[in-house]
Amino acid sequence: MLESGQLVHPMTIGGAIVFSKIVYPLAFVVCCAGLVASVFYALHESVVESASLREGGALQVDTHRIDIGKIRQQETKDVTFRLYNVAENDLSLESVHTSCGCTDWHLDKRQLESGESIDFSVTFSSGQARNRLGATIRIFYKNLVTEESGNLFLELIADIQPDYDISPRLLDFTEETESVQYISLTPRFGEDIRILDVHCTRNYYEVEIVKSEPAESIIKITFLPEKKLPSEKQAVLELTTSSERQPTFQITLTCDP
Repeated sequence: MLESGQLVHPMTIGGAIVFSKIVYPLAFVVCCAGLVASVFYALHESVVESASLREGGALQVDTHRIDIGKIRQQETKDVTFRLYNVAENDLSLESVHTSCGCTDWHLDKRQLESGESIDFSVTFSSGQARNRLGATIRIFYKNLVTEESGNLFLELIADIQPDYDISPRLLDFTEETESVQYISLTPRFGEDIRILDVHCTRNYYEVEIVKSEPAESIIKITFLPEKKLPSEKQAVLELTTSSERQPTFQITLTCDP
């Protein structure tokens, strides 16, 4: 007799799986495993959705994290969290802090009675950010009777789609060798976006636009070591583009021995 928690190691014999001398057809075992996995996944999702309402402090929320998905630069997205007072006493929402300026929030009231819920509205602004961006929101609250306090943390995540791609985003040159490298700009959404101007913060780089067309723009960067001072290690290349969502883009140029 197997004790609770004892492991049984299966063996495959002639297309079947043997557990403790009992032979089951392999197809039957696989089918059962798939069914168990499906049921477990469904139960897990249900637990995840309601976990924040059963665990934590007096102020709870329907979901701690909202994935906005894909959004373009300079766009906004409104989302709503539902806050719940599960304490026996009233709660005061003392303050709200966000991790970046990409979020703005709104509350209709700052005091929740026991058992009361309220919408917490958040506006996410993508600005000129690129790719994956996350923001954290902390709500500080206090029990008005016991004066116990707590924090509720929320998170927003967005996949920001830039107007164009730059490649490469970092250039490294050899300190004592004159060399040439190129940077390209490629529009993402079929729009006519080009490089209009380029400027470098160091004069030991010569830069010029060698191609400026709707499908691609190319910059040529020539490194001139004889103009470089020993103390100068880094330069910044600033591109001016025709994009309304991200008019400028900066690229770091480094020079190693």
